[in-house]
Amino acid sequence: MRDYLAFLNDDARIGRIAAIELLDAGVADRETLLRAHPEWHRSGTLHALLARAHDALDGDVGLAIELTTFVLAQLPGVHVPDSPAFLRPQLEGTAWKEHGNALYTAGNRIDDALAAAERAAGILSSEEVLAVDHASALLLIALIQSARQQFGEAEAAVAQSIAVFAEHGETRRYLDAIQTQAMIALQQDDVAGAREWYARAYEHADRLDDDRERARILNNLGYCALRTGDLDSANDYLSRALSEMTRLRLDGEIQRTVSNIAGLERERGHLDKAVLSLCSVYPKLLDRGLVQDAIAVLIDIHDVVFEITGDVEYARSLCAKLAILGRYDVPPNVREAVDYLQATVAGTSSPRVMQRVIASVRRFLHEVLASSSARFTLPAIPEADR
Repeated sequence: MRDYLAFLNDDARIGRIAAIELLDAGVADRETLLRAHPEWHRSGTLHALLARAHDALDGDVGLAIELTTFVLAQLPGVHVPDSPAFLRPQLEGTAWKEHGNALYTAGNRIDDALAAAERAAGILSSEEVLAVDHASALLLIALIQSARQQFGEAEAAVAQSIAVFAEHGETRRYLDAIQTQAMIALQQDDVAGAREWYARAYEHADRLDDDRERARILNNLGYCALRTGDLDSANDYLSRALSEMTRLRLDGEIQRTVSNIAGLERERGHLDKAVLSLCSVYPKLLDRGLVQDAIAVLIDIHDVVFEITGDVEYARSLCAKLAILGRYDVPPNVREAVDYLQATVAGTSSPRVMQRVIASVRRFLHEVLASSSARFTLPAIPEADR
């Protein structure tokens, strides 16, 4: 046991140093540098690179794909002790899982992401001691299957992961898993079911005394209450969420909560308040790189302004000022939908056409938020409405 612990410490120490050098080298020189330092070709180095790839998912998915691809290429010749037997499948399974994670986050390689996640799950199922790692791969499979709208497979995978995390006392991963189940329910328009899962998640976050997760879950509970028409509960949840997010400085989440509050004001008939909230949120979401969320808000602005005024020209002029997307990295499918919206609104004086186009683009954006690779198709507008 002492020799094993000594190996792990040495492996991690050398791996951290090697990973820093390899990261600095860049993709062009990484292979050459590794060949020049054969002592770096070890599991600790690859684990450190995979950890960096995971951290990059939020801000630089290209780097995450680059690093996981590099790690996968190094697996055949990497030095891993023969004992304990789980060390090699743990490394290989983690590499494939993080590669699948990166491909899924990129959004345009969903099939490849699923293949990588399934390969990870197969490798990690080979050793009983890797049950938690296997469940993490299953949770990724659930996310990918839900993006493919294969909800039966997604729910089966997430149910397995929930059971394993509960059995092994993996409290954080358990919380992630039950929120994934809530998201899958929402994607199927099972809002009541999603609300139950989020309520369960809130209780768990409360036991963990996790302020940030509580605030996020309150926002999700408010959204569910809004969707079911429970406006008093929605107001309570969203007000609490906004207060907590402001205290914790969760800026990105604050903008989503303000959007939900605007939706609440709209349902209550306070459309002027809804417009003020939405107009303040839209540019902030763009500046934070949350383009799909921002454009979903833009659609709501079109709709609310038109509902307030009944004035097509006013709605058109306001939204033309807001829809400045030139310097933002807008996915092609989303840009196509926004361009269509802008062109149609600019070329019509018909309220019915505007309402149909807004509804169609809004449906598409809901699809994009569930699966970033969703395709935009032009809506059919009856000749009588043109």
